[in-house]
Amino acid sequence: MTAEPAPLSDRVFLLAGPVNMFLLREGRACVAVDTGLTADAGRRVLKAVQALGGELVAIVNSHAHADHYGGNAFLLKRTGAQVYAPAQEEAILRYPDLEPFYLFGAAPPVELASRFLRAEASRVDHVFSGDLEVGGLTIRALPAPGHSINQYAFQADDVFLAIDALFGEEALTKHQVVYCYDPNRHRETLARLEGIQTRVTIPSHGGATGDGRALLEANRRNLDATRAATLEALGTPGLAEEVTERVLGRLGLAPTLEGYFLALSTIKGHLAALRADGLAAFRLGGGRLTWERR
Repeated sequence: MTAEPAPLSDRVFLLAGPVNMFLLREGRACVAVDTGLTADAGRRVLKAVQALGGELVAIVNSHAHADHYGGNAFLLKRTGAQVYAPAQEEAILRYPDLEPFYLFGAAPPVELASRFLRAEASRVDHVFSGDLEVGGLTIRALPAPGHSINQYAFQADDVFLAIDALFGEEALTKHQVVYCYDPNRHRETLARLEGIQTRVTIPSHGGATGDGRALLEANRRNLDATRAATLEALGTPGLAEEVTERVLGRLGLAPTLEGYFLALSTIKGHLAALRADGLAAFRLGGGRLTWERR
């Protein structure tokens, strides 16, 4: 990886990595879209801004997963940047203990408070719910909930920053069960994104493509496959943990502890979606909440 940003357009630049970060520039004013997982990612952003001969005036966070705002704290110590974040997501930036808490459902084991699930807290100066005017730039902010409770994707010039509304095909193949807070809302997001017309589409996990529609369809297939695997696992009634075990076993996945809780949360989301669609039900009895096909 290099700190030198790669141009996606005259004003949009990529800092490629396991989690892509983006810089938007107007004159000397630079806006970072997401800041990666750690302080080192924040250092990359600052070096890239310096390479462009600019000044970091703002950080726009797409959502509050640790790998998208982990560099904020470093940057706020070294710049006067203002932080913009969506409603609901901003609460987790301020109080990062909420992420491992909501995955575990209680005070989590210390292992779940890892850097992958709990970044350093960040100040939030502005809560947004629509397009942004920042540093002389107009940034189209597109609601993209589903992967997270109130995620946003962005369009600047003819570049669509899909963030985690879309994953690259390599990431889809690697993870298979891609984290999703609300599968039905994610499906609605994918339907809305069909209307996006841009020269370049780039997700946070994956490379740039000129064929955004093909990438969208790959993500829809992944969502459908996880839904189908969850429904198939309900051939025998079971606890959410048992359904998750069956899905992971069928796919040959052996996740880490963090990965297990991300998968469990995702399967719970699919169970709730299947119930909302009339395809699954739960029964409470004998101290167990058992899921079954309807």
